[in-house]
This record gives sequence, C-alpha cells and structure tokens, in this order.
Amino acid sequence: MSRHRHHLLSFGIALLVAVAVLVAKIQSPDIYSAFLSSGSQPSHKILFLWLGSQGRQFTSAELGQIANRTRLTFFSPFHNQGQITGILEDVWKLKVRAPDMKVIAYVNATIVPPVMQNEMMAEGFQDEWYLRAERGPQAGNVLTLGPSNPSKYVDTTNENYREWLMHFIEMKRYKAAPYDGVVFDSFNPYGVSIGSYDPDYWRGREYWLTHLTDAKIDALDESLPTLLDEAAEIDSDKVVGFNGISEKKFRLGDERRNLPYLDSPSVSFSLHEEFCAWDGAQDETVYATTDQIVDDLTIMKERSEDVRLLMQMNAVDAANPSSVDHVEDYCFGVFMAGYEENVRLGGGRYKVLTALQFWPRGINVDFGEPVGDFVYLKPTGLITREFTRGYVLVNTDTSPQTLIIPATGVIAGHIFNGTVDQIVSSGQQFRIPPRTAYFLNTTMRLAAPPSGF
Repeated sequence: MSRHRHHLLSFGIALLVAVAVLVAKIQSPDIYSAFLSSGSQPSHKILFLWLGSQGRQFTSAELGQIANRTRLTFFSPFHNQGQITGILEDVWKLKVRAPDMKVIAYVNATIVPPVMQNEMMAEGFQDEWYLRAERGPQAGNVLTLGPSNPSKYVDTTNENYREWLMHFIEMKRYKAAPYDGVVFDSFNPYGVSIGSYDPDYWRGREYWLTHLTDAKIDALDESLPTLLDEAAEIDSDKVVGFNGISEKKFRLGDERRNLPYLDSPSVSFSLHEEFCAWDGAQDETVYATTDQIVDDLTIMKERSEDVRLLMQMNAVDAANPSSVDHVEDYCFGVFMAGYEENVRLGGGRYKVLTALQFWPRGINVDFGEPVGDFVYLKPTGLITREFTRGYVLVNTDTSPQTLIIPATGVIAGHIFNGTVDQIVSSGQQFRIPPRTAYFLNTTMRLAAPPSGF
C-alpha cells in the first residue's frame, strides 16, 4: 500500500468534489482565548525573535514582552540606529530580566553594511580586505551588494581579515555583553544563481563570473566553512550559526548550495529568513509556493537532527494590519506541519516593533506529539500532520479545498484558525480557504509551560 493511500485511511481525510455542507460555526474575535487559561505562558520552546530596527533602545515594558515570548533572540545591527553601545546595554538588560535567555550576536560574514562600517573601521578593519573585481569593467574596484545598496563585499579568503574578525567577535561582542553565540549573516556561496524581486540587490552567477575568476570563486566558497571553524574556536561555550538556507536564493540547479554548511561540526544552528511568507518589492506579502513549502518541510525533517533550524517568516513587517493574524496563523500551521524537536519558528525583522507583536495565536494549544511525518496530498496543495491530540490541516494552494471527516478515524472536535471555530464530527465536511491553516484539536488541553533553549 502506498504511503499516500495509507495516510488517507489512517488519517481519515478524503477529498470531496461536491460542494461542502454548512458546518456549525461560532464567530469570535479570538477563538484561541477560549482555550487558554489566564495563567497560560507562551511557548519558549518554539518561538524565537529577530529584533529589528528600532530607532532607540527598548523600554522596560518591551524587554518584558521579549522575555515573556521566547528564550532565543537575535539583535539586528539596525537596532538603536546601529549604535552598538545601546545594543549592548539592551543585551545586558534582557539577560538580567531573563538569565536563561539565549542572545545571539549578529556579525556579517561576507559584507560590511553601512551601519557597521564606522565601528569596524574604528576597530582596525583595513580597506585592503574588501573584495575587488579581478577582471571586467570594474577591475580593481570594490564589489558592492548592488547599485541600490552600498554594502561592500569582504574577501573572506584573506587570513588577516579572518584573524581580525575573530578578535573583533571575542573582544567587542563576547567580552562586551553576555552573548551566547554568533550568527553570520550574508553567509552566501559565490557564483550561484540567485533569484529575487530586486535584480540589482542580489548578485547572480553571471555577475560573479564577470568580475572574478573560477579559482577565486572556489576559494571564497571554501573560506566560509573555515570561518565557521575559526569562530567555534573562540569559545567552546558559545554557539555558532549562519543565515542562509532560503529556498529561493543561493541555488545552483536544484541544489541549495549552502546546505552542506550544516554538516560542519562547528555549526549549532542555521537561520532560514524567508520561511512561508516574506516582504515583496512593494511591501506586499509574498507567499512561498507549495513546492517551496514542501521543500522546506523536507529539510526540517531531514536536516534538524544535529543542527537547530530556525525558520523565520518576515511578512509580518509588510502585511496589512488586518491580515497579520491570518498570515501568522497560516505560517504557524505550515511550521507545525513540519515541526521537529530541533526546529524553531521566528518572526519580526526590520520594522519598529514588529518582532514584539509576533504572536501566533495557536502557540499555547497542546497538540501532543507528532504521529508520523507530514503528508502532502497532491495535487491539491493540502498538507496534513497528525498529532496525538489533534491535527494540522494546511491549504498552501491559491484555491479553496474541501475536506470531509469520515465516519471512522477522527472523533468529534473543533477546527479553528483564530477567527472561526467549526464544531465538527465524523462525516462532516469543511472548506479550507486559500493559504489557510486549520487546527483540529480533539481534546482542548493546554500545554504546560515549556522550558529552555
């Protein structure tokens, strides 16, 4: 019996072509609140926050919000207008408030963004360490991230630069604040095809081949794992990770070129900052395709045994305020469809207080433990996952899908997504709108407060 057919029998869901019959509905501004007690705590085990570009330091109340939501945070260099003294102060304050909080220092691996140039130059960064074109019309010139972005590439093959960078991390991050590790941003392999909504922003394969020799491109790629190893040697108690397992970037053919970096014994985690939904060119919400989601869920399943995977949705910045809850509900459902013990979901990024508002409303609902892997029901775009206390049902397609709960296999329960609670029982049907996640919970038991990083 095929896995697909076995799932339809064991999970108890079959597709219907017929129009769905109406299901009893209870309208509520916040269905989840009906299942939460006043003493419920957020899931520190699942969420992380990428803290963005506030033009100031956090208030005491905002630090409290962070401490209540997560035990894992990253401070963007754009926080506090890039003034590192204020960033370090916020790290200290957060650790005092939540001593078990893991705070990860941001360092750009391959480029120097304008917001960091003054600090790095003041600490001894040398102009000769920038990456310069070897050939072509720009020969001898420093290579930048794009015409619209003056961030300058660094030659990571330069041993003097890497030695300086390790000293910078040790002295200006680890010894300046109680950081628990470092994340290297822009950890991008060179010479690959990169797709983006802004062709001037992301450098594609043709660009690198125009300005650099094949030998230089290979040497740059080989220097990145070396950089990870050298960072791990600074302090064995600190974790080391990188940003860059996005599906739609950094590809050569069908391969995500930086996935092999996960195999490094020096890597503790990797960040995927375009999981499920992200900001488009006009600040619209762009959704991952079904194929991209299935690819991401497969990586969550296959690559998270030894390395923590941090899946970050960025669309909470750009989404219309009235649609933020829907986007978060949907991406939380996608995340739960692929949930593994070593995987976390994050939100926020560059807008003022977006990260503090990231709060998937199903976070405290206890679905128990996963029962098997996610199942993709082609060609519908439906993805399902069974848990010991309920089910996750996600429609990743752009069209609505109709499902039925058959007479066996699933007991009566509630299907809810934050705004509509459908009371269902065996034999009833329900319709899932496009890009929507539903949670079928058959017990309504709250999760105990989780713990730890």
